Amino acid sequence: MPPTVKRLASAISCHAWNGDRTSLALSPHSAHIHIYSIVSDDEWKRVDVLKGHGQLVSGLDWAPLSDLLVSVSHDRNSFVWRLDEGTWKPLVVLTRLNRAALCVKWSPSEQKFAIGSGSSAACVCYYEVDNDWWVAKRIKKHSSSVVSVSWHPSNGFLATASTDRKCRIFTATLLGIDVCEEDSQHSFGHLLFEVDIDSGWPLAIVWSVDGSQLAVSTQGGCVVIYAAFECRVEGGLTAKSVDTIVTQQLPFTSLLFLSDGILAGAGYDAHPFLISNETGQWKVDRIIEEKTHSLEKTTSGGFAAALEAFQSALHGSSPRLEHDGDDFCHHLDCIVELAPLQTNSAGHSTRFSTAGLDGRIVVWDAAVSCLSDTMGNINIS
Repeated sequence: MPPTVKRLASAISCHAWNGDRTSLALSPHSAHIHIYSIVSDDEWKRVDVLKGHGQLVSGLDWAPLSDLLVSVSHDRNSFVWRLDEGTWKPLVVLTRLNRAALCVKWSPSEQKFAIGSGSSAACVCYYEVDNDWWVAKRIKKHSSSVVSVSWHPSNGFLATASTDRKCRIFTATLLGIDVCEEDSQHSFGHLLFEVDIDSGWPLAIVWSVDGSQLAVSTQGGCVVIYAAFECRVEGGLTAKSVDTIVTQQLPFTSLLFLSDGILAGAGYDAHPFLISNETGQWKVDRIIEEKTHSLEKTTSGGFAAALEAFQSALHGSSPRLEHDGDDFCHHLDCIVELAPLQTNSAGHSTRFSTAGLDGRIVVWDAAVSCLSDTMGNINIS
């Protein structure tokens, strides 16, 4: 089926889905959070607006099992929101940040979450029952802003991408919170892996589904994939396999592993791309955006077309979708985030969404069939 396109704001800074994908949270590039109920592919209804932040909401993540929504903002604050008898109630997170909070991710266990910040630090936050608040433990071994974080599927390791042109892997096991024997030999915040990025500062970092690969996108338009991690004799980890994919596209601001052999990336080109490992070698393939004949066609031009576009933006309605050469453009501005929407029993994403600065959420259907690390067939409609 063709992608579902919804224009929900003038711009979107971040978005997240709940566990059963019946609700969507997004920030319309402001200090507010909008909650939508997804009745059907055609009917998305805004049901609530969460107000608590004082500046731009820069990150959202919705825990699928506990149904807790975490938000971070440029106001340096973070809240954990819980729906209680129809009312959203925020819990305070003691971040102690002196710069903007930039991104946030729940751990697989949902007992903690990580925040990347402009304070040259990453925070791992956990709940204190006695005080009924969330407390942050900081990892300070960065020399610049932490712009992206990703949890390893084992729940014990945190990967960070920083504008000091480095990506790192830390031990993130919390005493009394986690039960993970393999991490007991290292204390919290222990640096296991650090590597310099030659093609510009990193923009996004993500672990593969099975945790064997780590992908990083850079400002230089490259994607670097680290794999075959091994323990060094002197301690820490080393990556035996490093693949650098030099793309012809503008930088990817977000990455998402659809499977262990298929990586989706999107960013300043306003198109999602596939990076696949079909024959043992990674390559980039553009997702061709299918033309949709049922869309309203442009019948006016010049001043009339400009006036119509202005009025659509003014009233918050969906303007006509435009064309870029022979390909249909579902996004008209930078894609800021990719999010998994539906996964199969193997953990591979069969649907995903993109959010853009054009205020649109686009839902893509991806039929993925793959075994272990080998790539099967994928169809993007």
